[in-house]
This record gives sequence, C-alpha cells and structure tokens, in this order.
Amino acid sequence: MVEDNEHPQSVSGTSAPSDASAAGVAMNSASRERADEYLAEQARLARLQSQNLIDQNAFELSHLRFRRFSDYARFALEVAAFLIVLLIVCGLGAMVWGAARDHDLVVDAFSVPTDVARSGITGAVLAGRVMDRFGRLQADTFSITESAGTYRTNAVEDARVEIPDTGISIGELNRYLRQWLGQETHVAGDLVHTPKGMALTIRLGHEPGTTIEGADFDALVGRAAEYLYSAALPLRYADYLAMRGRFPEAQAVIVPRASNGSARARGLAFISWAQLRYRQGNTYDQMNKALIATQLDPSNAAAWYELDGGAYNTEHREMAVRSEETVLSLIRSGKSADLDADNATALVITLSTDLATDKGDPQGAMAECQKPGATISGLDCGITYRIGYALDDHDIAEARRLLALLPVRNRNGSLNADHLDAGARIATAEENWLAEIELSRKAEEAYRSAPQPGVACSHPTLAGQGRCNGTQR
Repeated sequence: MVEDNEHPQSVSGTSAPSDASAAGVAMNSASRERADEYLAEQARLARLQSQNLIDQNAFELSHLRFRRFSDYARFALEVAAFLIVLLIVCGLGAMVWGAARDHDLVVDAFSVPTDVARSGITGAVLAGRVMDRFGRLQADTFSITESAGTYRTNAVEDARVEIPDTGISIGELNRYLRQWLGQETHVAGDLVHTPKGMALTIRLGHEPGTTIEGADFDALVGRAAEYLYSAALPLRYADYLAMRGRFPEAQAVIVPRASNGSARARGLAFISWAQLRYRQGNTYDQMNKALIATQLDPSNAAAWYELDGGAYNTEHREMAVRSEETVLSLIRSGKSADLDADNATALVITLSTDLATDKGDPQGAMAECQKPGATISGLDCGITYRIGYALDDHDIAEARRLLALLPVRNRNGSLNADHLDAGARIATAEENWLAEIELSRKAEEAYRSAPQPGVACSHPTLAGQGRCNGTQR
C-alpha cells in the first residue's frame, strides 16, 4: 500500500518543470514575434526616414536652385538699374559738356508779311533758305584759319519726352543748359515790303541789324547769307572772297583785324592775309605775312603751315623744313587746335610728303603718298607732284606714265595747264630745251587765264623761274 501511494507523488513531482519550460518557450516565442514586429516597424520607420531625407534633399536642392536663380535675377536687375542710372548720368554729363562748348548759330524764325506767308514763304522757310545758302558758302571755302561753323534752327517742336516729376522735356532741358552754359549766337530777321520791292533785315546776336533791299528775292537771300558769313566767321569769309578773286573786299576784312586785338587774333588775320597774297600771286609777301603770324603766335600750327607754303613757293628750303617739322610736332603732340579740324588729319601725310621732298628724298615722298589715307587727288599727292617726285628720282619713264593719266584738255575744251607744266618739266629732264620753252610758255598762258592767278605759284616750273604772276625773285 505504501508503495502504491508513493508512485503518484513521484509522477506529480516530475511534471511541474515541464510546464514551466513550456511556458517559457511559449513566452520566448511570443517575445520573438514582438521583437520581429518591432524590428520590422523600425525598418519601416528607417525606410520612411530615408525616403523623407531623400525627398527633403531634393526639395532643398530645388529651393537652392530657385534661390540661386532669384539671386541671379536680382543681381541682373541691380546691374540693369545701375546701368540705367549710369546712362542717365552720362547723358546729363554729355548734355552739360556739349552745352558748355556750344558756339552754334541758332536761327530763329524770321518775321514775314502775311501775304508772303500765304504764298508759302513762312518765317521758318525764309530762315531755312538763308541758312542753306550760308551752309553752301562755308562748304565752298578752303580755310586754315577758321573751321566751318555749326548752326541749327531754334525748333520748339522737339519730341516731348518728359523727365519724371519735373514737368519739362529733355529738349527743353537741353535748350536751357545751352542758354545757361553755352555761347549761342541767335540769328533773327524780318522781311517787309518797300517801294523798291522787299527789304530783309538780318540781326546777329546783340549787334545792330543790316538791311538788304531789292526786288529779286533770291538775290536778297544770297546777300543776307553773305552778310551772316562775314559777321559770324570773318576770316573764313575773307578766304571765300579771295578764292573768287574779290581781293579788295577780302583785304578790307583782313587788314583791320591784323592791326587790332590780341596777338592770337592778329596772328590769325596775318595767316588769312598770307593766303590772300598767295592768291594775288605775291609769294614773297605770302611768306613775310606768314612769318609775322608765327612771331605773333609761335604755337599756332596754321601759321607754320602757311609759312611752309610761302617758303616752298619761294624756294626757301631750310625755312620750309623747319616749318614742316614744327607743324608735325604740334599735330602729334595734340597742339594743333588752330588748324581746321577737317584738314588736320590729311595734313600729316601732306606735310610728311613735303618734308621728304624738301630733304631731297623723292622716294620717301612717293612712299608717303602710298600710305592709307593719302588723298591722291590732294595737292602734294596729286599726279603733277608725283611726276615731280619721279623726276627728282631721275625716273623719266614713271614721270611719262603719270603724265598719261592727266587729261590734255579741261572740260571746257581749253588746254590743261597742269599737263603742259608737267610736260615742260619732263622736257627739262630730257634736256629737250625747245620743247621745254614752248610748253612752259603755253602753261604760263593757261595759268594766267585761270580765275585764281596765285595757282601758278604752286607749280615748280613757273615759281622756280620767278615768273609767278609778275613776281620776280
């Protein structure tokens, strides 16, 4: 009985640990599942965070690109604004600079009778015709003393581009600056009927007006333009008169100005006087007048240039060389403001050619004439002078080739004096004395029949023989 009771206890004692193990295994299995779920959740969160970082990085890169574009756009706008401000400042500066240097003739509309205005000749039209004629007179003048003047109409019909918050236009501002800073000279006039036809009165600046009377309207316009020319640019007008053989009128303009005024003003008058004497055929007096001009104003390039012409025409080679070197030095150092700006550039080649010639270097003279910018039709690089360079170089064949380029007759059918003169020089080089005498005689006759007697003095044959319009060596 005892043995039977012990057996169940033993069975009961051995089953308790087995239940605990089973429970532990069950718990471990549940924990692993939760751990797996946790790890899976963590992996999912990690993937979400990774994707979020990727998306955030893409967004930030896009934002940075946009910010960079915005920075570029803002920089471009700032640069554009700066350029606009700079343009405005430069424009105003240019307007002020131009106004301060303004010496224009400003032409106001003339006053005309009502019946004349109804016919189409309004005050503005009449003023325009006078200034057109004035412009033609300037264009027909060669002058080294005074450059051609500029002129404009006093138009009030400028395009009205207003300056913000000012109520004035750019044109009005420009006119105000010119009136304030510049030295404008206003031209006014009026036309009235008279018993003899019409009378046109011209007023230049604050000077008393001059009245021109006549029945021919076109003649009135021409005389008014000449008066305006004489009042605005007297020495250039004197050169215009001299070019047309109106020597007494030219001298009447020049002489008073050579006697009065500053040394500079008198020097300019003597330059114009030298030009007049040249055109009258007196090259010695041309040289003397030019020499006085250099003494009055030693830094005047135009005076030295005129002296060079007089010295060359009278064969004073040493003085010619000195004059040419002085003018070239003044031009290259930027001190040639007294020379007509329209001619200063061409004069460098012209004077370099002269200098080579006067130094006995004909090949150098020909080389100067081959440079870009040389005016082949100009005096010192013209065919007649190039013939002279060829003869100085003893190249008779080249001289004859160039002679063939000169027309034998002028357009009016008369003999070409340049052709005759060049032929005479070639005959001299060939020692064909009979031909030289005959051609020289014909050339002299042709030159003397020219409207400008002084032209003969610019050609070596006649000047060298001392037969320059009656002037003796």
